[in-house]
Amino acid sequence: MREFDVVSIQSFLGEDCLPAGDTVKYRANFHGLLEEREQLSNATASVTSTTSTVQNVQLSEDRRSAEWYVTAGTIAETFTLTLIVYDTNGQTLNYTVVYDVYGPTSESSIANPDPIIIGITGATGATGATGLVGPTGSMGSTGPAGVPTGPTGMTGPTGTAGVGTTGPTGPTGAQGNTGNVGSVGATGPTGSPGMTGPTGIAGPTGGTGAATILALTGGTSVASATWALLTWDYTVRDDVSAGHGSYIEGPTGYSQVRFHVYTVWANSGNTQRFASLEKNNTGGEGTGTPVQICQSQVCFETPQTIVTRWQPFTVGDKFYLFVRQNEASALTLEGNTDNYTNYSYIEADWLP
Repeated sequence: MREFDVVSIQSFLGEDCLPAGDTVKYRANFHGLLEEREQLSNATASVTSTTSTVQNVQLSEDRRSAEWYVTAGTIAETFTLTLIVYDTNGQTLNYTVVYDVYGPTSESSIANPDPIIIGITGATGATGATGLVGPTGSMGSTGPAGVPTGPTGMTGPTGTAGVGTTGPTGPTGAQGNTGNVGSVGATGPTGSPGMTGPTGIAGPTGGTGAATILALTGGTSVASATWALLTWDYTVRDDVSAGHGSYIEGPTGYSQVRFHVYTVWANSGNTQRFASLEKNNTGGEGTGTPVQICQSQVCFETPQTIVTRWQPFTVGDKFYLFVRQNEASALTLEGNTDNYTNYSYIEADWLP
């Protein structure tokens, strides 16, 4: 079993490598994050892979850890697991783990051979017959006789009888233990039940949520060492007409939003990649004081995930995503509308 110790709300737990076909158990320990009497109430998990799976998501007996099993597929791939946990204080916390699956390889004279997959262990063979009993060894020779017992010594003289003196009187003994407590008297009669209170007034029904999901139809070139405002050119879903290419605008009738951002860079270079989600940053569009909601940083071409908490907003607030890379030349931020969840996209979930 492999474990992650969670001590903050930072969403990225780490990266792990799995051989193809293996099933491995994982545990995320929240002892360092939860308060003394706080516990987890539920946990769910999902993966971005179509061949690798996650199953048996459950809480530990003390309800302060989440456990799950990941079964790697039979081909090499990199995918992301999203873990969502809920605690008894009403919090919803999102975390991610990146998995690298290493597929088997083989050498063969046949062109394009199929990969070797290790099969299950065969049944145990039958027990062999018992061997013959060996012959009994010869008896060793008898050792020499011991030395005879020596003569008895002479009896010593009788000692003088001693005369003892009477010792001093001992101290007064300690007071004895207190006697047992008397038995408890009989229980009095049960009082009459009180009157039933009035039924409370039912609260209003909560409103229906909505979502806005924008993606890229293809790769977008990003210059070196410069913050670039990302423009989304494909709408996957927009229930409230909030998507406007380079920004998402807070819709009428809603007051809370939660963002899920996923970016994938081209496989190149060895420097850092950045993503910054900001509110009312002018960027050629909005007005007001820029507010950075959150910023994420990764190395190389590792997929990058930002998941925010639910937060209030004002109708008309504009949300932008800025990206940056520190290679010596431009790099491509990848997009694909046929399988957008494995490429770069942004999702805004709305609540009244």
